[in-house]
Amino acid sequence: MSLQGAGSILGGLTAAMLMRRVGPGRAVGLGLAMIALASFAPAASLLPVLVSPELLLALVLPSLFLAGVGVPWIFVSLVTTRQRLTPARLQGRAAAATNLVLNVPQLVSIAAGALLVGMMDYRWLMLGAAVVISACALSMLRGERELHQETPAPAPDLTQ
Repeated sequence: MSLQGAGSILGGLTAAMLMRRVGPGRAVGLGLAMIALASFAPAASLLPVLVSPELLLALVLPSLFLAGVGVPWIFVSLVTTRQRLTPARLQGRAAAATNLVLNVPQLVSIAAGALLVGMMDYRWLMLGAAVVISACALSMLRGERELHQETPAPAPDLTQ
């Protein structure tokens, strides 16, 4: 956890610079790619002939750091984009909706993960997660349209 925390500090310190350089959509894609790489590391132990315990440790420890770097890149990009594209009078509603959209699936995934880990080896679950997260990262990195180029639509005047 301390490696992931150190990575998060570095990710937080570099998130704004990364967003300026590549845009928020691609920053999310790079953050997802870091997390995907970290998710592949535990699955490497599925090949016991090819992976010694020392090599596995050498894969897993840096991967925790990379995951820590990736998480702030994703969330700083998400929140910054939401704030930029949402009219001032709707900021609270947009923040509440964002929290709902993030937290409900997380709750469901925790419950599903707890159920699945009792039925199958966690390394297969990590491998499946790595594949799905990699596809999401590729989707974000290949995106032709960047969110930072958009401007929010003017809010309708509801007082009239």
